[in-house]
Amino acid sequence: MSTVKCSNCGKFTSATDGVKCTKCAGVFDRGCAKLSKGERTPPNWSCLECKGNKTRDSPLSDTIISELQLLRTELANQMGAIREDMACFSTRIDKLFESVHNLGDRLDNVESRISVLENKSELSPSQDCNSNQDLLSSISQLKTELNDRDQELLLTDIEISGIPDNEGENLSHLVSLIASKLSVVVHEDDIVSVQRAKAYSRNRSNGSGPKPSSRSIYVRFTRRSIRDNLLKSARVRRDADTSGLNLPGDPRRFYLNERLTRHNKHLFYKAREEKKRLSWQYLWTKDGNIFARQKSDTKVKRIRTEADLAVVFGGPEN
Repeated sequence: MSTVKCSNCGKFTSATDGVKCTKCAGVFDRGCAKLSKGERTPPNWSCLECKGNKTRDSPLSDTIISELQLLRTELANQMGAIREDMACFSTRIDKLFESVHNLGDRLDNVESRISVLENKSELSPSQDCNSNQDLLSSISQLKTELNDRDQELLLTDIEISGIPDNEGENLSHLVSLIASKLSVVVHEDDIVSVQRAKAYSRNRSNGSGPKPSSRSIYVRFTRRSIRDNLLKSARVRRDADTSGLNLPGDPRRFYLNERLTRHNKHLFYKAREEKKRLSWQYLWTKDGNIFARQKSDTKVKRIRTEADLAVVFGGPEN
């Protein structure tokens, strides 16, 4: 009986008991082949080493490794983008905190001033007369300062009146057409916001305020120079009307003015009544401030409060 040497342990075994690897042609005894005595040898049997090489050399394994490497690269890129976004987000949060902090300081200042006023209101009865006068004066001063700040926020705004409402209107385009009629070029991207004034009830008892069919248009521009050019051109072309604007109805005049706060608008209305009553020659606004002059050779006077009306129109001419 012929014998063969085991390729693994080097022991000799009979050829009938040996198992031959179909890959490397090596012969192994059944113990090294992990087969029991009398067990049938599987077809295309491979030794453990050849099986390991097959696993390592498998195309499927290479594909999996390649996919994992690609996934790792994509994850690294995404993590880099996420870090950049987080850094940008952190910067924005810092700016937001700074703005909130500044707002908090302003509120603290207002609260402090209010506390001073409240303390003044709690003085003894013997001090009531003077303290109340001081309190009213302080409140009036505070209101005037707040109104001045609100007016500063409107330095790029204008108010257009006399333009009838039109269903489905494009206000930005309409403003560009009005500017073109005044020989001023205004693109739609020069406009920050544009809107109609709120509608007023038709049955108001005093009959004041614009009718709902012709509400004022409030426009805010990106630059103050655009507003100034429009107001300057409107003063030159005082007879401009709605002809050529594709609006319903007959042509009618429209007017451009500085946009005023509610307080200043009411004050300007009162000043116009006084001007008409006393036949003063000049009354105008500049940067939201109201000015009056009786004649061309008299002193210009500024009106900030209703109390100023009595001082300006009831005071000496010069």
